[in-house]
Amino acid sequence: MFYFNLDFQTFDDYPIVQALPHTKMLVTTGFLKLQQAKIQALALAPDFEEIHIDDILAPDRMYKKGIFTDILRRHPFEKSSVYVIGDNPRSELTAAKELQLVSIQIAKFGQERSKQADHFIESFKELEAIIG
Repeated sequence: MFYFNLDFQTFDDYPIVQALPHTKMLVTTGFLKLQQAKIQALALAPDFEEIHIDDILAPDRMYKKGIFTDILRRHPFEKSSVYVIGDNPRSELTAAKELQLVSIQIAKFGQERSKQADHFIESFKELEAIIG
């Protein structure tokens, strides 16, 4: 059994995400135990209604598109009011576009804007203008 001892901190502007009055769900990809350790180290669980980990080793892996589809099936969200915020054009941003959801690319590290992004932000402060 592996245990991870991680010393992480959220981005300085993360309290903006915490304060948003919207239903928030975390969908992340990686090794299950490592992702769980990161979520615990960052104390993210209270900020999200649901947390989904796309475990890259799972034999029945859903990928982000499958997870988003499952969320939409279980919740009465209007697609136009579902915002997928992420940094990976090949993963969550493409899935959002394919499912006709609003895609917001966060570029904390100078990434170029993806064609998959409806919106492009460099700070969570910019979310307020997009989703209000």
